[in-house]
Amino acid sequence: MRKILYFICCLLILSACTGKKTIETVPEYPISIKKKVTNIFLGRPSEIAYMDSFLLISDNMNETLLDIYDLKGDSMFSRVLNVGQGPDELLSPITVEVSEEERELYILQRQNSQMNTYSFYDLMQGTFHPQKSVNLQDADRAIAVCNGFLASGFYEDGTFHLFDTSGKNLASIDIYPSYMQELKDIYEKYKLGQGYFAYNQNSHVLVFASYFTGDVFFYSMEGNQLFQQKHFFFWGRKNRTENRIFKK
Repeated sequence: MRKILYFICCLLILSACTGKKTIETVPEYPISIKKKVTNIFLGRPSEIAYMDSFLLISDNMNETLLDIYDLKGDSMFSRVLNVGQGPDELLSPITVEVSEEERELYILQRQNSQMNTYSFYDLMQGTFHPQKSVNLQDADRAIAVCNGFLASGFYEDGTFHLFDTSGKNLASIDIYPSYMQELKDIYEKYKLGQGYFAYNQNSHVLVFASYFTGDVFFYSMEGNQLFQQKHFFFWGRKNRTENRIFKK
């Protein structure tokens, strides 16, 4: 529940960063997907993204990984992207990000750090072959940014790695708080320091909300660097994780 609250808050804040937005006509997608869904039951959804009038829900249900829910029709449209290791199949779990401007989905397979880019129009047409697939080297979560992908993972040299669109590592970026720098185990550091992060392509603003410390950071992104703009805490939880780590 905490992760979902962070997701909703960050999504609302990021959408406000874009300023005025022209209202566009939502395109109509011909329905040709073979797997029609008659129920709306979910398994264990982990992420939700929004594209046009559809919710995209990552959810391992009936050996598929992505639910497409039609908000206009208030019904499940389809379940797509099969679980497996064959052609056009994916390994679970996944993360899902979208680009409304490009009408693209970015899906990361967390088991092998493979980032697939899909055309939303192709998915709605029933074509599940990715437009592009790159490896992001030990990435556990990733989002698309202006010059490639920003990923978090079990990195010794920082919180994030910045990759270009071909998967080349461009830079390491460290935003862990000072007390976490004292942790020698990179897996423990990542586990305690992880959180939800999102990026606004129009304003070049990154927001990072920690799952455990209650910190929320806003950064402007310029080239390969992040510059902190704002920082606040949720629910007065300041220093709880620090106290727990060092048993103060």
